[in-house]
Amino acid sequence: MMKFFFILTLFTSSIAVCGQSNNNDKKRDLAFYNAVSKWFSAWKLVSKDIYKIDKVRPVEFVFFDDKFVYSTSSITIKNGSPVIGNNLMNLKFQWKKELYNDSLTLPDKSVVPVNLMSFAAEIPTEGKSFFVMPLPSFWQQAGVSSKELGLENLITGVFIHEFSHSQQMQNFGKKMTAFEKQNNYGVEFSDDGAGGGGVRGTVQRGVAAAVECVRSGMWMKFWEDVV
Repeated sequence: MMKFFFILTLFTSSIAVCGQSNNNDKKRDLAFYNAVSKWFSAWKLVSKDIYKIDKVRPVEFVFFDDKFVYSTSSITIKNGSPVIGNNLMNLKFQWKKELYNDSLTLPDKSVVPVNLMSFAAEIPTEGKSFFVMPLPSFWQQAGVSSKELGLENLITGVFIHEFSHSQQMQNFGKKMTAFEKQNNYGVEFSDDGAGGGGVRGTVQRGVAAAVECVRSGMWMKFWEDVV
């Protein structure tokens, strides 16, 4: 009889743990969906109202929290599980998620350690780009904050700033690469601005640059020149 109760208790506990895990995973999926929805809506607003551009160049996405990676790339996630995600303007995606360990395989097949990072890069063999960024919970756990903007607005600014590079690589990006090779000023060629502060400082400067460019109309002039 005691053995029966022990087995029953163990079985009930296992169900409870499993149920709790599934519930936590659903919360993560919802957080992913909501964050990306906000970022994509922000880009759509900037693209249509400021740049006057109605289409997005092909791009693969890689987003992650401290447990799962969410991606549109079959290189980043070969198997994984389907998950509800967002489309971006003219681009339609099939999203998947997968548990990761301490590194991510990017769409260009490179492998990088998981870290606080946000960037766009080219997939040379496919003529398109990919974009990598942590989800808000990862930023929060890393201690990133902004009294002026609030964390969500800060991250949205980072997304707009960094994602713009994915749309420049086939035009302005190639011109800048050629310019960099032809000239050497003895300093790193970067859009992160001057000054220290590590990752957090770079993020803050990147957002400040993005906000100032939008306010001044510089980005509109930039797109008129290169698109």
